[in-house]
Amino acid sequence: MDKLDMMRIFVRIAEEGSFTGAAARLDIQTNNASRAVSQLESQLRLQRLTAYAVHASRKFLDARIKTFMDSLREAVPKALAADAQALSRAAKQS
Repeated sequence: MDKLDMMRIFVRIAEEGSFTGAAARLDIQTNNASRAVSQLESQLRLQRLTAYAVHASRKFLDARIKTFMDSLREAVPKALAADAQALSRAAKQS
């Protein structure tokens, strides 16, 4: 799983407020959603992403995580759109 996929899953978990709801919307298994957030935590050396994902409205969480989440909410859809556009162009050239 690449980092963009992990970020996409993290954003969906935060929006849904649960791993189960996010996994259902993304059509993946709940344990895969959990694994994605754990890997993202490890790669970014940010702890408590899991807590933020499930309790995004709580104010006690690290400001770095909130900043990260706000950035992802903007960046992930743009990155996915750019990827889809590149794939579409490549398909047309084939």
